[in-house]
Amino acid sequence: MVLRVRDLTLEEGQKLRRIVRHGQNAIEFKRAQIILASYQGNTPPRIALIALASEDYIRGVIRAFNEHGMAMLRPQWGPGRPPKFTDDQRKALVALALSRPRDLGLPYAQWSLSRLLEQAVQRGIAESISEEWLRLILHEDEVSHQSIRTW
Repeated sequence: MVLRVRDLTLEEGQKLRRIVRHGQNAIEFKRAQIILASYQGNTPPRIALIALASEDYIRGVIRAFNEHGMAMLRPQWGPGRPPKFTDDQRKALVALALSRPRDLGLPYAQWSLSRLLEQAVQRGIAESISEEWLRLILHEDEVSHQSIRTW
């Protein structure tokens, strides 16, 4: 059995043609192109040649359209991963980096990333943090290695 798109309403057909002719979003354009090609009687292997996409992608788009209708044309982007550290944690890390180790009762004159990381974990600023994350946080606040020297 060949997978085909369901019958389109007049409004759906017009909107799909409008997207294919004048669409600005590349993903919407590709999906509309696939739906119209299937509606015109093309099989998924033939559509894959026309749309320059894999047959699995073609079948997925057709199934999604048959199930959800025109709503599937727009890509559904997620918000992404939540921030690893809060603003308060970042401020505390920067403040620690700008402080003098001797003023905190530590036996060294300047910070290194490993010493700073160790103190951040000991003081409860962050549960765990890598040197690279610490470096990036300091870089975002324009705290360089030069500025954390405290002689």
